[in-house]
Amino acid sequence: MTAEVNTGNATRTREQGRQRQAEALRLYHAGLTMREVAARLGYSLSGVHKAIHREQRAQLREVGDRVLELELERLDRLQLRHFAAAVNGDTRAADMVLRIMARRARYLGLDKHPQTDATRAATDLLGTLAAQIAAVRDTYSAAVVPQAVERGTEAPACHARPVETRSGRTAPDARGAVMTGSLQNVVKGRPDAV
Repeated sequence: MTAEVNTGNATRTREQGRQRQAEALRLYHAGLTMREVAARLGYSLSGVHKAIHREQRAQLREVGDRVLELELERLDRLQLRHFAAAVNGDTRAADMVLRIMARRARYLGLDKHPQTDATRAATDLLGTLAAQIAAVRDTYSAAVVPQAVERGTEAPACHARPVETRSGRTAPDARGAVMTGSLQNVVKGRPDAV
């Protein structure tokens, strides 16, 4: 019985908070400044700002829910109209029903793949590998490309896109370089072994 009373109080408090937020938004839309709304309803300035934005988001969600409900009803009526013909072999009607079903799935988010532990792990691994590749690329760019420019030679295993140096000469860009023996030397800390 105590749990029911607490639930009732929490619901009442939540509803009162929602009404207060709605009043804050109404007053703000009526032309009061945030400071005036805060003073009238007993909010702090940051509190009234948050309350107004929470109420705006809540109202947008309600409108979005109503629009979604309307669109789903329209899709149901369309599907009902074409379904019998589709089942009886009408290929155009079958195509229409399939498109309606696909649209419904998109609206409801049914076509999104949930991220599993395996896909999360693969994403993390790819992120780690990308960071390591970027570090190797940066090390290569910092060590090998300037040396090659000094010698007037081309840096080995570089991407073909040229980069203009301070002296006006062009040097290959190391972005996208592949791992070669020269690049491995750079990674191992032996850039002059290139």
